[in-house]
Amino acid sequence: MELSTIDDKLLLYFSQFDHGLLSDPKNNPFIRVTLYNLSPINPHGNSFFRYVTKPGIPAEHTELSTTNMAASLTLESLYLMQKPAKVRPIKENVGTCRGIAIGKNQVIIITVISNPDDSQFLCQTIIKEIQTLSGQ
Repeated sequence: MELSTIDDKLLLYFSQFDHGLLSDPKNNPFIRVTLYNLSPINPHGNSFFRYVTKPGIPAEHTELSTTNMAASLTLESLYLMQKPAKVRPIKENVGTCRGIAIGKNQVIIITVISNPDDSQFLCQTIIKEIQTLSGQ
């Protein structure tokens, strides 16, 4: 699975996403999606991040972008540092991070920066959408 395909499908999904999370443009959730290819020859990862907003309406709090990027990297690193046999979602006040295997040697890590309830809900929603996309 390619990251660009995931990005396109999530953009389409969020364009139809009707939820109260999007009603406050000063506090839109920040998502980071990372696809790791764990090839023994050339392991690598790619990611994208964005604010979840209503279509055509920009997030107003982009001055926090560097803080949100740093928080998402921190949660993702905490997630990745766990022992593979005991991996659990990371749930902090700043957000939630969770991963899923989607194919041979491919793992997707979803990180959502928002309040705890919204981040858990949105992280689970994105994972379900990716599972549908990957046929799981």
